[in-house]
Amino acid sequence: MGDTGPCGPCTEIHYDHVGGRNAAALVNQDSPEVVEIWNLVFMQFNREPDGRLRPLPQCHVDTGMGLERLVTVLQGKRSNYSTDLFTPLLGAIERGSQAPPYQGKLGAEDAHHVDMAYRVVADHIRTLSVCIADGVFPGPSGAELVLRRILRRAVRFSSEVLRAPPGLLSPLVPIVVEILGEAYPELEREKSQIMRIVGDSEDAFLASLQRGRRIIDRTVQKGGDSAVFPVGVAWSLYRNLGFPLDLVGLMVEEWGLSLDKAALDELAVQEAEMKVRNQQADEAPARLQLDLHSLAELQRQGVPSTNDAPKYSYTLEADGRYVFVPCQATVLMLYKDQALLTEVPRGQRCAAILDRTCYYAEQGGQSCDVGYFIREGEQDVLFPVESVHVAGGYVVHEITATEPLRVGDGLVLYLDE
Repeated sequence: MGDTGPCGPCTEIHYDHVGGRNAAALVNQDSPEVVEIWNLVFMQFNREPDGRLRPLPQCHVDTGMGLERLVTVLQGKRSNYSTDLFTPLLGAIERGSQAPPYQGKLGAEDAHHVDMAYRVVADHIRTLSVCIADGVFPGPSGAELVLRRILRRAVRFSSEVLRAPPGLLSPLVPIVVEILGEAYPELEREKSQIMRIVGDSEDAFLASLQRGRRIIDRTVQKGGDSAVFPVGVAWSLYRNLGFPLDLVGLMVEEWGLSLDKAALDELAVQEAEMKVRNQQADEAPARLQLDLHSLAELQRQGVPSTNDAPKYSYTLEADGRYVFVPCQATVLMLYKDQALLTEVPRGQRCAAILDRTCYYAEQGGQSCDVGYFIREGEQDVLFPVESVHVAGGYVVHEITATEPLRVGDGLVLYLDE
């Protein structure tokens, strides 16, 4: 119960999966053999703010039963994941990932965390399905942020541990609907939308995972003898690409490096303070369209139009993937608030006009490429490219300046593949 409000004595029902013994010492000890399956609170009092207990005018019993745990007992199993609430999901995960079969291992026995990954994916796809059916979608704050983290955790375990190909999660939704749909009819009603949201979110985060791994690998290969991974790169991956810091830590450990967690905590504090100061608007930002006066001024100054021939520099791999060559470019002009600028401070959204680009611009109904810039010779600052369009022969890259950006800066352009 809470610090104030209705309360009373309670009793708990625990079940010993072994049986035939006195297991009292294992109650509430996190033992997998003795688990709580039911809780009963006899509501008799109201706890006042000063701690006094006042009798309630009416008494009630507040009861809470764990469905999965009760099913485990009724089906004679030792684990929730061995019941028919989960086994169809675990079987589908095995078929979709080609991972070793689920064995129910825990702790040290599960040396490579494969069984843990099975449980995470199965549990999280149920949570995602029910929440999305109730109208809560993965997003940037509040309950939506919690759901986004749940989805990304499921994606990470499926791709990094189970080594599953892209697209594992969405096909699991119909299985959740089959298992829980009778109790939750909204699951059947919203099944198509749940599959679409889960699939789109998985694709987007997998693209970030691949991009982050490439950045980490390049950074380590170009780094010196330090045993600590550059803090700036780790923070850029987290802040600009939504790359989880704990996953950055796992990946750099593969190279024998570590993260400076104290420095990252300090950057997080600074970021929170900046958000409070800026109080950025929630609505989507308007397109940074070059106005006629600015176009005329660019031409008057002799700024050449953008050479976009590098967008055709790519190779087709044997597996059908297109690999795009990074492009070197120079900042010719910056644009913000209907004004041409030679410098943009940190944190500002602006348009960058470059001498050359490898990005397809939005035109003729075709959507634009997205990706990021880095400064030539640097790896620790990423400039996310949000949109690309053409105006008067100039390819306009809409970006967020994560650090001050100036005319004349040399850049390297990368596409999200």
